[in-house]
Amino acid sequence: MEQEIDQNIIKGAGQCHNAFCCLSAATRKVCKIRLCMEDKLYFVDKAADKKCRYIKESGKAYICSCPARKELYRKWGI
Repeated sequence: MEQEIDQNIIKGAGQCHNAFCCLSAATRKVCKIRLCMEDKLYFVDKAADKKCRYIKESGKAYICSCPARKELYRKWGI
């Protein structure tokens, strides 16, 4: 199943080097979100993709800033 995301969100995630594989169930590879705080901070397990430009390490925590990933979680709980 393909997830449809607003094109402005896709443009905001222009640094994705995985060709937005997260939007297709067949190719989906995403970090698991452990905690979302006020729809601003998305804490994830270690990066599913170590080259991801949207994962920042903060001490022992990992924070995702990818607009597409955040939208998948907001809309579909993925």
